[in-house]
Amino acid sequence: MMFITGPLYSGKRTFARNFRGSVIADVQDAAAETQTPEQLETLARELAEYDIVIATEVGGGVVPMDAEERAGREAAGRLACLLAERADCVVQMFWHPDGIERRITPMLIYLLRHGLTEYNAQKRYQGQRDIPLSAEGLSQLRRADIDPKVVYITPLQRTAQTARVLFPEAELVVVKELQEMCFGSFEGKNYVEMEHDADYQAWVQANCESKCPDGERKDDFSNRICSAFSALVDKALADGEELLVILAHGGTQMAAMERYALPRRDYYAWCGPNAGGYVLDAADWAEKRQLRLVKTVQYTKDAEAGV
Repeated sequence: MMFITGPLYSGKRTFARNFRGSVIADVQDAAAETQTPEQLETLARELAEYDIVIATEVGGGVVPMDAEERAGREAAGRLACLLAERADCVVQMFWHPDGIERRITPMLIYLLRHGLTEYNAQKRYQGQRDIPLSAEGLSQLRRADIDPKVVYITPLQRTAQTARVLFPEAELVVVKELQEMCFGSFEGKNYVEMEHDADYQAWVQANCESKCPDGERKDDFSNRICSAFSALVDKALADGEELLVILAHGGTQMAAMERYALPRRDYYAWCGPNAGGYVLDAADWAEKRQLRLVKTVQYTKDAEAGV
């Protein structure tokens, strides 16, 4: 659930229109009708079932003389705290004196992986081979719950195929530097087939840190990804964007998340599921080059149904 709050006429509903899902507004009025803390807790639980909850800030002006009005304002403030505790993301809006609507809460970044391919199913090293989605992978996909204007993909067709289902109205922009690691002579094979391959076994013994034959070294790959990723984040923030959506590869996720994401995790812990990934906020990006993990997402029909 996204909780949007701010003073009157601050653009809360306008901001909410950037996202799909169920919306309820002016919930501060409902708080005044509660009589006990238990009723307020129940109200907060019910409201948290919506995708987007909007409340007008209270308590910043003159304290009402009327006792009932004071109690209503107190209840609205407590409800806002309860909703913020339950929210996946809290957005605070305000109206700038020059009439420009601004966001206090930072841009959200969606870092996603392509859908399932035959190579994924067979656990083959895919790398930079231009492998399409499998029939199963394509049938699993569902439309995402956001509607970005632009989605950044790679030259490999599996990213474009996935993006066209998840974001059918978005412009797709190719960023070559975000494509998967080149595994060289390992591509097209799985670990069973390379059980007696001396080069492969040496690479595994080196924790996959050494250079793949005719391919990339992991450090060089990570630097390539992070350079392209950070440039996109910088540009999106400079342009005042509210969403940055990147649909790429498992390696893309692992490289960027290991370097920039909080909480800190090992490189290999960050490979998201097919058609899934991470939602991050950029609150500390400009100062610390860090991104806070908000939630994980997966845009498959099974995930939507909770299977």
